Amino acid sequence: MSAQPQTLGQYQIIREIARSNDIVYEAYDPLMHRRVALKELSMPAGSTPQQLEDRVSRFRREAQAVGSLNHNNIMTVHSFSEDAGRYFMAMEFLDGITLRKEIDNKGFLSTDQAVQIASDVLAGLSCAHDAGVVHRDIKPDNIQLTSSGVVKITDFGIARLTFQPNLTMDGQVFGTPSYMSPEQVVGKEIDQRTDIFSVGVMLYEMVTGNKPFTGDNVIAITHAIVNSTPAPPSNIQMPLWVCIQRALEKSPAMRYHNANEMRQALQDAISIPRVAPAPHQPVFDPYGAAPMGLAAPPVIDPYNQPYTPYGTPNPYFDPGLSPPQPMSGYGQPIQGGYNPYGAPTPPPLISAPVQYGAYNPYQQPQPGQYQLPPGQFYPPPPGPPLISAQAKEKMRQLLIAFIVFGLLAAILVAAFVTVTNSIQQSQAAAKREISVPKVSTAPAAAPTSSPTDPSIARESNSPAAVPEAPVETYTGPDPRVIYNDAQGATGGAAKARLLVEAGNAYKEMRQFENAYDCYLEAYNAQKDAGAPNRELRRLVDLMIDVTPADSERRQQLSDLRSQL
Repeated sequence: MSAQPQTLGQYQIIREIARSNDIVYEAYDPLMHRRVALKELSMPAGSTPQQLEDRVSRFRREAQAVGSLNHNNIMTVHSFSEDAGRYFMAMEFLDGITLRKEIDNKGFLSTDQAVQIASDVLAGLSCAHDAGVVHRDIKPDNIQLTSSGVVKITDFGIARLTFQPNLTMDGQVFGTPSYMSPEQVVGKEIDQRTDIFSVGVMLYEMVTGNKPFTGDNVIAITHAIVNSTPAPPSNIQMPLWVCIQRALEKSPAMRYHNANEMRQALQDAISIPRVAPAPHQPVFDPYGAAPMGLAAPPVIDPYNQPYTPYGTPNPYFDPGLSPPQPMSGYGQPIQGGYNPYGAPTPPPLISAPVQYGAYNPYQQPQPGQYQLPPGQFYPPPPGPPLISAQAKEKMRQLLIAFIVFGLLAAILVAAFVTVTNSIQQSQAAAKREISVPKVSTAPAAAPTSSPTDPSIARESNSPAAVPEAPVETYTGPDPRVIYNDAQGATGGAAKARLLVEAGNAYKEMRQFENAYDCYLEAYNAQKDAGAPNRELRRLVDLMIDVTPADSERRQQLSDLRSQL
């Protein structure tokens, strides 16, 4: 490691504070008699001139971005300088700790402290956004809590100045994964609302101690940012959770439009008084004693009253007789509780839990147990669903994939059957048999002359030298059909095979001139396709067989064969 420099420009270095992508020193400014923080640009060994130029441009842009801002919640930059190829900026020296260390020490912050920190950060961001500066890396590590209680935003290293050309190429991503907005993850155009999303992530972490979007790796974290929704915290009030939810909206249009709007929403959320639960109201229990501190309602026996509530004489009133046993409206004796017709009786004893189900008139209750009256039925509570919503969605996707693959398979099978039928029909047409006399003259539909090898001369009267055989009948494939198929064949080998087959048919029909033409055309097709010499010699032998022995063309064919 290189030794720590003693000076950097006009500043006297006291100690090194931090080192990551850049180096931060605590230094003294003898001209202004103040302590400052120096941030020096650090370049890795082996960097190219283009990389150095890009880093210097970004470093200068950070100084410009922060230097143009003047706010109590933003770290102040005093100057940007260069000393013997070393680029550095002088900044306000901040004591205290970072918000990251505060969360790590406490686990999570109180609602009031978290909202206050978030409000101060939003106040600083509002000033930056008004000046056209988007921070793009709001996180607890870049928030300084000074000993005087002031919240400072630091590290504008990847800030974007909207009024200057963008140094980031399309699709290039900068930021800390856990605090990036969805549009920042996918590399889309960003604006001030990406900082609002990061503040929402940071506020969620402050009140819960956990990040809202987690994962084992960067891919899992970014996938959660784009697709998942964080669980609502259980230790905050609903108005504050509504504010966090809006800041964490996936679409920028659904979030707060600016930092001041979110700051005002947070202040309104914590100013709503807490709703205390309603005090418990004592309720008379008809099957037990009166609540403590309250007298039981008076018991009035209508049988001991001379008049009914309607003002008519009571026919049951007799001072010398005891009142009859009170009856309920259903014609059954009242079993307990406050009896409006007499003194209260003790409630029934329930020594076992109530069993769900219908009333069984053939089963007598055990002593001390309670049995449901006839006609009442209490269904059991519903159980969990047999198939979860996620499983249903997976089954739906599998069904759609099965249908799509089935349709593709059906299309492929139909195409295969069509091609196979076409080939079979073509072969059947080529194999159609004809029955004609074997003559040595060519039919009217004989194939036209084909390109010939310059080394082979063609004689127009060669078949005249071949002795005619007795007239016989030829029955076999029609060479004209095979010849026409050969003209439509693709590839030299396939075409030559069909031409040889047509030549053999003409040879059987003793039409040697047509057979010679087919063999010669097959020879040229094989030669153009680069067939081996043995295949070419075979075709020359076929041409020799249909050429008269005393003709000049046969001699030329023999010479050609000897050369192959």
